[in-house]
Amino acid sequence: MPPALKPLVAAALAVGQRLGGQRVADSADLTRIRTAMLERVIDCELKTVRRIRMQLSGATTAVQLWLLRSEVYQAVSEQFGQAEAAARIDTLRPLFQGFLPSKQLRAV
Repeated sequence: MPPALKPLVAAALAVGQRLGGQRVADSADLTRIRTAMLERVIDCELKTVRRIRMQLSGATTAVQLWLLRSEVYQAVSEQFGQAEAAARIDTLRPLFQGFLPSKQLRAV
């Protein structure tokens, strides 16, 4: 493909994703999601918070962050119980809307 067409193809793919209901998270979106996820575990054991912070910083897509919810859930449930963990995780769902298929955005 000629280099001049690459931006046009990328733009067309982005429009297709938006029309399909999903979009790609940019760095601001990812930072907002990471921050919210870290806030859910900030009152957990320091060692756990550090581990989760490292995992979150390594995630480069909304899907990877979505999959790290299980780590957040596990950390919170060990310290505060499953009900509290489920409640905290459920508050993250709106942050992922538009980045994942709606069928994946189910409550815990």
